[in-house]
Amino acid sequence: MTTKKEAATLKHLIHDALFSDIISGQYPPDYVFTEKFLMEKYQVSRAPIREALTALVSQQVLQSVPRQGYKIILPDDTTLMDVTRTRAVLEPSFLLKYGRQIRPEQLEPLRAICRKYDALGSDQTVERWQVNCEFHTSLLDLCGNRFASQVLERALNIQTIFFMIKSKDEYYVDDLHTVVLDYLERGNLEMAARLLRTDIDMLSDGFHSRIWDPGNTAADLGKELGNV
Repeated sequence: MTTKKEAATLKHLIHDALFSDIISGQYPPDYVFTEKFLMEKYQVSRAPIREALTALVSQQVLQSVPRQGYKIILPDDTTLMDVTRTRAVLEPSFLLKYGRQIRPEQLEPLRAICRKYDALGSDQTVERWQVNCEFHTSLLDLCGNRFASQVLERALNIQTIFFMIKSKDEYYVDDLHTVVLDYLERGNLEMAARLLRTDIDMLSDGFHSRIWDPGNTAADLGKELGNV
């Protein structure tokens, strides 16, 4: 007999495995998932499958289609823009308000994420996006607001579906993460927040930002941003 703890673990395992398969393009955008198919795939009972599907519906990754099953939600341009604008307000505002409580030693794991990102090639779009999400969620987590972190997770799920299914072969964005951390470490929250917003806004284009050159120093970027 499966305990409640084991059932919860199964639900999370199935949720993560199915979400990973979706964003890696293993299923076409119009694929219809059924509980029976997933039960056979993962060799588990109906309960954890249904719970995992319900979670993905609540996260706006899937939609329930009566008498058919579950389909992937492909965000339209308006939804994607709304999500990007929400993030562009949410993340910088929390950094401005709570940035001073972040200790220098807490920035080192974020710098490790930056190094991981820089080590990836421009053709590793899935991996680059995943590390990008890891940076943003880790930074907001330092602000200590669980609800805000959940909002960001939902937003990133929507953007992940769009970029990894519709644009993963052409998506590439230079990030400003290291420079954000440089200004944060110096105590310049205003510039750190402004750079963070610029980093998020670059997703609206999906390509290189006109103000970002990997050869620029933090000081150069500060001057350029002052003229944007």
